[in-house]
Amino acid sequence: MNFMSLACELRSQHLGLLGKDASPTRQQRHDLIQACISQKLPLIYMARCVEKGPKGDKDKNWRGRALEVYLGGKNSAAAEQDFSDGELKSTRVVRTGGKWRIEQTLRITSLAHEDASHSKFFTETPLYRKISRFTCVLINSIREDIESGTIVGCLEFDIQQHPSWLDEIREDYDFYLKQIMSSRRVSSRIKSPKGFLGCRQTAGKAGVVSKTALYITKARFDLMLDEFGING
Repeated sequence: MNFMSLACELRSQHLGLLGKDASPTRQQRHDLIQACISQKLPLIYMARCVEKGPKGDKDKNWRGRALEVYLGGKNSAAAEQDFSDGELKSTRVVRTGGKWRIEQTLRITSLAHEDASHSKFFTETPLYRKISRFTCVLINSIREDIESGTIVGCLEFDIQQHPSWLDEIREDYDFYLKQIMSSRRVSSRIKSPKGFLGCRQTAGKAGVVSKTALYITKARFDLMLDEFGING
């Protein structure tokens, strides 16, 4: 069987019984991801199976879009969770010292400085909805090869199982929220007290209220890879 046929067969096997508008469960998505890892299925064939391959040589975001659709999502631009029971993330990892390590950081969401929804009770904020329960697919790819990439691991995060992390995330979030409320621009050099979250200012035109992207820091995410047995 060739890779293209395999990609479509695995998807049909794990998601084929879903109704037209039904969303796969987290377990169904997890099982499909694990099957792709076991078969060492190149990501490009998953993308082609759902007609979501790269649009050009500079389309670096195609992997995330393709994964979401391949796993049964709608690839919507809405700010809500990708699936009813959790968010889907993907990130590039590199092999360093015999371990998989995240290449940069893992972006969670953006804070619009004028958006009052970010100042709600913490568990009602967009950040909490995004970070409270997510699946992160780890991709090994060659930067110079736009079609390269295989899944080498999968991290299933549920914030309720890590109460100490919840406290750290909340403290870091409150810290950045105060920074945003007092300034139109927040420098990425401003570090959070717990080091779980970091920030990065998005580019904005002069005089326009900008946004601040919040992400899990590289140091923290690498510790999470070890905690979840990705390198075990």
